[in-house]
This record gives sequence, structure tokens and C-alpha cells, in this order.
Amino acid sequence: MAAAQAERWYHLLTASQGRLEATGPGQLTVTNRFPGDRRPATETLALQPTAAGGFAVVSAPGTPLWALEPARLTSSSAGSILTAADDQAASWLALAARAEAAVRASGVAAGWSGELVLEVPGSAEDFALRTGSPADQASAVTSCRSGTPRIVINPLLAGYDADVRLATLTHEAVHAATDSPCRSGLPWAVEGLAESVAAQADPATAAANRRLVMDYLATHPVPSALPAELRSPTGYALAQLAADQVRQRLGERARDYFVRATSGELNDIEITQATAWYREALRRLAR
Repeated sequence: MAAAQAERWYHLLTASQGRLEATGPGQLTVTNRFPGDRRPATETLALQPTAAGGFAVVSAPGTPLWALEPARLTSSSAGSILTAADDQAASWLALAARAEAAVRASGVAAGWSGELVLEVPGSAEDFALRTGSPADQASAVTSCRSGTPRIVINPLLAGYDADVRLATLTHEAVHAATDSPCRSGLPWAVEGLAESVAAQADPATAAANRRLVMDYLATHPVPSALPAELRSPTGYALAQLAADQVRQRLGERARDYFVRATSGELNDIEITQATAWYREALRRLAR
């Protein structure tokens, strides 16, 4: 390991209350907590010897970003960001502060610190390695692989307008604020709520999702059930419509509803009621 790399690791682990523990041949368990983490994160670091007598990190799913590339930790009142692109840290943290404000204003999260932890890999390959999602299929992913929600941002997103980046970050911030990646919730509720808050904060997202729903209704009958397959932008737009209805009908009580929905704890009566509200809204739009 190069001296510069060792120094980066030392400072990062010191700043994040890091701890290393040998858990097998050539394997270390890394536990740390960045400012903004809900809980400590636990990640695996695999090492292999080099011909020069040192060791190298094995790139594999679960490898910490700071071990894959020369990433640095930058913190602010918005939380933390881990990235090798030092010139991007401030702009991402500024957007994170705006996303956090939108989530707080929505009233959907309780017991949240109001901080986020972001990771911005330097390459599409590292993004796919960190998230399990190809870079051409996801703008960002909020993962709980390490035991606490962290938002991993596709490096290609940096080339988009600030409004697009803010809408994406607001959607992911809802996941982090509600801890949904660490639970087994109902997809329509998990993604619908995130999209609902993002659309509330960004008129362009709201307009685009409305168009998708209208296009869907032009070629499909009103569905009999809540969205189950969220594999396309249209699926997310329909899920947003369902979540919108719950938020509008229940008001302040919607937060408790989504707490249970993102944990898969809704009862049949509640799901039936949400389905009726969803179908009624679709019928109004289809007229």
C-alpha cells in the first residue's frame, strides 16, 4: 500500500470512528460511522498480496468506496460526501441541503437527523460495483448494504442540470429519511412516496409523471390493483399517484401510514382503501 493511500485511510477512518478487524485470511471487517449515518456501517475489505511484498484491495461487491479509489470524506451541516472529485463535493452537499429541506417540509419522516451520506464513485464501473445497478439504468441508489442508508450517486448525473440532480437527490433522500432501504416494504409505497415528495419539490418531475400517467391511460384500462412492478418511469409515476392519494386523504396521519407501509405492515383494509383511492384518481384522469 502506498504511503499516500495509507494516510487517506487513516484520516478517513479516524474521522468516522473507524475500526478494522481481521475476520479471515486476507479479509478485514471495517466498521465506521460518517456524519449523517443512522447507524454504524459494516463493510468487508478483501486483500491480496502483491509481488512487491505489500497488498492490494480486491474489487468486489461490498468493498468500501474509499478502498476502491482515492475518495475523501467532506462533511457539512447537510451530512457527508465521499468522492474523489474534490471540486464536486461542495455542490453536491449544497443540493443535499435543499433536498433535506424538501423532505422535512413534506412531513413524511420522523426521527431523522436531517443529514445525508452521499457517495459519488469516480467511474460507472465502481457505481455498478457499489450498487449492483448498471450505470445506464440508475441515476442514484440508496443502499443499506452496509447496514445504514447511504446514497450512491451515478457519476454521470453530474453532467445534468441542477434541477434534475435535485429531484433525484430528493427522491433518494426520502429513502434515507424513512430508512426504507433497510426494510422490506411495499414497492408502490416506498417508491411512490419518494416520487411524491420529489414531484412536490420539482414542477418538472410532477409534469413529466403526469404525462406518463395520461399516456398509460390512453392505452390501458384502469388497473384493479396498486402498482406492483416498478420497472419503468411509468411504474414510478403510477406509484406516485397512489402515494399522492394517501397523503392527500390522510393528511398528517399519512406519515404513520407510510412508516408501516415501508415496513410491510399494512393490513388488508388499509391496502383496499388505498387501492380504491388510487383507482378513483385514475378514473378521474381518464375522463
